[in-house]
Amino acid sequence: MGLELLGSRILAPFFGNSIFVWGALISVFLLSLSVGYFTGGVIADRFPRGWILGAILIICGALTASLPSYYPVINEHIFRTDFGYKWNPLIASAVLFILPGALLGMVSPYCIKLTVRELAQVGNAAGKIYAVSTAGSIAGTVGTAFFLIPSWGTKTNLVILSVLLFLCGSAIFLESLLKRNAAANSTS
Repeated sequence: MGLELLGSRILAPFFGNSIFVWGALISVFLLSLSVGYFTGGVIADRFPRGWILGAILIICGALTASLPSYYPVINEHIFRTDFGYKWNPLIASAVLFILPGALLGMVSPYCIKLTVRELAQVGNAAGKIYAVSTAGSIAGTVGTAFFLIPSWGTKTNLVILSVLLFLCGSAIFLESLLKRNAAANSTS
């Protein structure tokens, strides 16, 4: 949700803050999350490894960190090409946010796959993960809209978000590798 709110600030200088901008952002994030949920579920079933989840978060952090270097150029190009006041924000949203949104969507199914040990636990695990995810979305929305953006602006918040993603991803990645090495050492 933090990235989606920051998306409104990324698009506003070029496309305004109309219902079309918000409709574009919400639609693109819903589409990207849906793609991410599906893709994350497929990959998690085939490769249930914590280091992959960590890598997904690290890549998403890198994409988020790099947004300030290219979003002005993309927005300017779309604005000058002018696909129309309804389509400009939708195209810009898709170009800028489909990939990071899909990567974020992959997290929940991966967490469920890595958490569940028995089939009888799937509902409980999924419920807990989605509850934590929703609480995080609420905190991200309130924190970003009411505190972070007014205090530090868009680019600094993109850096903060990317650092959080990178730190979480790195912790998961390293923990997974340490567990794998410990398991390999205990069997040898």
